[in-house]
Amino acid sequence: MRKSLLISLFAILVLNAMAQSNDITLQINAMRDEAYRKLSNHQITTEQALKSYKNFQKKLLEKKDYDNYYNLFMLAAVDLYIPNDDYENAAKVISEGLDALKYVSGEKKDLMFFELNAEISEYYRRIPSKLNLAEKHFKKGYDFFLQHKDLQKKLPAFVITFLSNYGRLIDDLGDTEQSFYYFQQARQIAKQEKITLNQYAVLSNMAKYYREKKQYENALSFLKEALPLSADDDKIAIVHLSIGRCYNQMKQPADALKAFAEAEKFYRKAEESQPRLWINIQTNRAESYLQLGDLAKAEGTYKNALKDFASSFHHLQGIQVAKIENGLSEIYEKKGNFKEALIHSQKAMIAADTSYTQLSVKSNPTFEAVNAPQELFIALNQKADLLSSSDPALSADTYITAIKFATHLRKTFDMPESKLFYSEKVYPVYEKALSKIFEQWKAKQSQEWAEKFFYTLEASKSATLWDAVKEQKIRPKVLDEDLLIQEASLRQKIVKLQIRLLEAGNEKTLSDLSDAKIQLGHLTKKIEQESKNYYKLKYDNYLISLKETQQKIDKSSAFISYFLGENVLYYLVVDKESYNIVKKEDASAIHNLALSLYAKINTPPNIDAYKGHDLAKKTYDVLLAPVEGMLKKSKKLIIARHDILGFLPFEILEKKGKSDYLLFDYTISYANSASLQFDYNITKPQSDIIAYAPFSNGKQSGIFRDKGFKTLPASINEMGEINGQIFQDNKATKLNFQETYRNKGIIHFATHAQVNDAEPLKSFIALYPEGKDFKLYTPELYNLSLENTQLVVLSACETGKGQIRKGEGIISLARAFQFAGCPSVITTLWNAHDESIAKLSEKFYYYLKKGHPTDEAIRLSKIDLIQTESDHPFYWSNFVLIGKSSVIPIASNNFIYLWLGLFAAVMVGMYLFRARIAAFFSNLSR
Repeated sequence: MRKSLLISLFAILVLNAMAQSNDITLQINAMRDEAYRKLSNHQITTEQALKSYKNFQKKLLEKKDYDNYYNLFMLAAVDLYIPNDDYENAAKVISEGLDALKYVSGEKKDLMFFELNAEISEYYRRIPSKLNLAEKHFKKGYDFFLQHKDLQKKLPAFVITFLSNYGRLIDDLGDTEQSFYYFQQARQIAKQEKITLNQYAVLSNMAKYYREKKQYENALSFLKEALPLSADDDKIAIVHLSIGRCYNQMKQPADALKAFAEAEKFYRKAEESQPRLWINIQTNRAESYLQLGDLAKAEGTYKNALKDFASSFHHLQGIQVAKIENGLSEIYEKKGNFKEALIHSQKAMIAADTSYTQLSVKSNPTFEAVNAPQELFIALNQKADLLSSSDPALSADTYITAIKFATHLRKTFDMPESKLFYSEKVYPVYEKALSKIFEQWKAKQSQEWAEKFFYTLEASKSATLWDAVKEQKIRPKVLDEDLLIQEASLRQKIVKLQIRLLEAGNEKTLSDLSDAKIQLGHLTKKIEQESKNYYKLKYDNYLISLKETQQKIDKSSAFISYFLGENVLYYLVVDKESYNIVKKEDASAIHNLALSLYAKINTPPNIDAYKGHDLAKKTYDVLLAPVEGMLKKSKKLIIARHDILGFLPFEILEKKGKSDYLLFDYTISYANSASLQFDYNITKPQSDIIAYAPFSNGKQSGIFRDKGFKTLPASINEMGEINGQIFQDNKATKLNFQETYRNKGIIHFATHAQVNDAEPLKSFIALYPEGKDFKLYTPELYNLSLENTQLVVLSACETGKGQIRKGEGIISLARAFQFAGCPSVITTLWNAHDESIAKLSEKFYYYLKKGHPTDEAIRLSKIDLIQTESDHPFYWSNFVLIGKSSVIPIASNNFIYLWLGLFAAVMVGMYLFRARIAAFFSNLSR
């Protein structure tokens, strides 16, 4: 009997069947051999062969041999349809098997359901137009697995392969980060159950994740581990193919070609040909030739791969075809044949979206049935590049289409890290889009192109934060409370596991975390399915427009949004009546200028005078001088910074370089984006204040030093005469914070913080170091409930500093509080000077108490410090407001003392005149 083509979960079933030697097994194998021989000799059709299988099934059903009865459904699919990649008919056969489960019950039914459902899930994954059904069945299978965890013991190899294939689907749909959770879980189960079967596939999939993350050493390490676990020639070929892909992505095409040669060698040795594997080898080999500049070989290899695909599968849909067409488009672009290149870009889009059929370059897809999202984005980007000279307006619109598609796809991801990773992958398109749109606006000076420019700026900023804030607003309005409670519980579980992993995690913790994240993803999909209103609101691509911004901004303010790209700086300034767009060349020089100025202001000066005046003037000339005339009408500037500019306090800029800080002319605050600034309101704002000052007691300095912290004796004075609840020293514990912070208008931290740029999740705010659990890590901050909090004040070191993530901004501790629902954060940009920060904070609350809005209160406190202490920007300029400015009515301790005094006076009076009072009431009673 021929060897079955083992591409799916059925591998396990076949191996088990071969280990049996009873009469029924021999009869089944004889029937299969005969069907195979007759099919090979064209004596019967596939339909006739299927009839033989069904007739045998009838006999098994009569004997109540349910195990072999159900096995034959899978055998029929694998023997008759999988060799020809006919997954449609293979899925129909398995579907019949699922419908026939009525003959069994209990454990046997559970096992057979999981096996059959796993098979049909994988078959649908291989049909470009059926990815929605694949996702549906994979989800059903995973939910079933969660309810029947004993499957891990009873069908370990099946479960492992199911999880690996599910991860591949998630990756195909664009969520590389989420896919890793499935691969991690599969590997952990394999270790627990000591299973090596199909581990080559799990390891290869994990390698792809690291390859996408550009962690090539990790990727190659997993692939080297996978090689000895690849028992068959076709599996060895698959691993060598993956090695070659890694080298291609590393821009080492010569090494990649060697790996593809090895892949072909083992592919040729395999007992049965797998056309999809051969097409993959050819496609990736063509990419190597393209990198080497051998366009003729690259073109020929791509075309051979396309020809083989059409011959084998009788359609031109899916990831492989889209990748080939994108490759051909790139080749023709390099040849200067833009017309032909555009045709192949259109064909790539048709292959990537089964609902799209237009070859006309004037049209773009509407993303109704996307089966290859990454290739579709590449095709749109490539098309826009090709149109850059011949049709710049269509080029600009195509870039915008690519951005809208990326935005839509990002919203399908459940975890913030997935969104961040994807935003970085697609980020380069924004600068290209802004360039083309700016050209059109410059030429036409039209509101339409200004709006498109503004939309692109907005889409490039704080995308993940905007998604989170938007969902916080819509979820309570449209979702069932039970679902919200389930989701909150899962998120809390994830946070606890993340903290455990950060502090002393192991592989079990990582596996549990992956499991919890997968469950959260499934719950999110369930929520979307059960609430059409929520789905509609979530996937609405709304961002505030330029016109709406003008309507919402007050008459005394101007909003400025920056974009510092690889080549150019763009910014748009808008006030109530007008707008302007500025372009500045040489982004690298601007980047270095900002860095140099930042170095001058964030270094402790000791006794040295400030030496940054000239740099501050040069920076002003670049960032604000071109719109100086327009800004004369404004008293307030709201600035959406970008990239390295996010570390720069604009208050220090100088028009003349003579200590004429911008602080003296404008009240300045900072925004993540216009959408977050003007479309973000608190439902039930509070005004109560709570503060935490865990390091104010100098007597405990020894304890603090043991934990790596110094005392902050001035921190207790930061709130001045403001009436608020203050947790000081050993009262400012993490537990007390968790029990007291909710529904407070202002939360004030006068403490230490630690920022980890390399691993932002390890950044934390320190509370009183009681035991081990005193750090508020970033994941915990994300999960706080701050929907009614108006302001968080972070009087701690570098809370506004962090890793810059393209498409999102600075991943700081301050951002975490906004992610949790607080619209405004006062934060620090470098290591805080204890005494100056304390004085700034004290004065801030002084002016806030007098009725000034938060942005003005900060400005006035800085001016006071300059006039009374020092004008060196190190001491005053790192204290900044990010988010909305507002008036927060707060009470002072003096107010409380007045009422206490009045109360005491009344009590004394009542005591002195107690006899007369008693007589008065006695007369009344008569």
